[in-house]
Amino acid sequence: MLALRKAIRATRDLYNQPLSTQVMPPSAVMQACVAFGSDAELLINARTRQKVNAVGALCWNYPCAGKRLLVATQQNVIPRIGHGLQSKRGELLATFAMAAISVENEIRIGESSGTIGDLVRWEQSNVRSGVDLSRVLFALSTYLSPDVTWTNSKGETWSLDRIAEEELNRRVSVTKADAIDRLIGLTRYVVCARRHDLPRTGRHLQVERYVARFHDHAIQLQGRDGKWGPLYFGYSASTDPNALSRQIVGSTDQESLFSTGNILLWLTMSLTPEQLQTPEIVRAAIAVNNGLASNRKRNKLSTFSPHELDMSMRCVRAISEYNRRVFEAAEHSAEHSKVAAKETNEMK
Repeated sequence: MLALRKAIRATRDLYNQPLSTQVMPPSAVMQACVAFGSDAELLINARTRQKVNAVGALCWNYPCAGKRLLVATQQNVIPRIGHGLQSKRGELLATFAMAAISVENEIRIGESSGTIGDLVRWEQSNVRSGVDLSRVLFALSTYLSPDVTWTNSKGETWSLDRIAEEELNRRVSVTKADAIDRLIGLTRYVVCARRHDLPRTGRHLQVERYVARFHDHAIQLQGRDGKWGPLYFGYSASTDPNALSRQIVGSTDQESLFSTGNILLWLTMSLTPEQLQTPEIVRAAIAVNNGLASNRKRNKLSTFSPHELDMSMRCVRAISEYNRRVFEAAEHSAEHSKVAAKETNEMK
């Protein structure tokens, strides 16, 4: 495990490159923030190598590849959806949630100012039935109390429970990354309930059991090498490349890495530290780390396609989350034990 810890940290450092605001749009900046949180940086001047914080650039609506992510009205801070911007509702707020950015953090749009709390209220106001709410659920489960209810702009009453119900009932292909997005959103909903010590009943218990069933399903589909097939939960790790050619974006090996990284990301958020150290999950962490480290384009993220960058950053977040929950947690525990032992000895 010490070798895996060292390898993961080396790979994370390798991918932690400042993205150029000249060529990388806001969507890429959000992806970097998913991977590296508040440590992500942007290069705003190639000649002087001047850098800015990526989260700060998003909050201050800095132009990236000529695009600005946010617009302001008299009442609202509005994140835009489109090419190079958000790919779906709630993506920006979910990015901030994943990076553990405070709801009080300032947002600037020209002469207008607000906070991330204004984004929270925007997503609450614009929640709708029948659409993908996976990232909205993740974000609002991070920033709201589980018992909060509100009225959206259409006069409908909503709550985290209702969004979770919408996500449970939404039809999602198990062969695509959308299936993982849904599981990540539902997992954060469960974490929110546990954090507030809510009884394990009703919708929370239903979602908890749903997520647990997918844990079992995922392990059953995992290959002996720790990987999942390129079609996520649709196939086992042993697949015929010819049969997949019309269903995946890149090569079979690349898409298998991306599916494995996405599934690992969800597992690192939903399993206990003890479960993350079982042989199956350790093999998955090794597979994702090795796949990232062996990518010949790894030294120049600007050459990645939008799909490659998005999936690669999610893979980096997966191994980073594994490092945080397994290795860093063990280090903090050991340090705490040393301090406690020292204090005990001094009292004798």
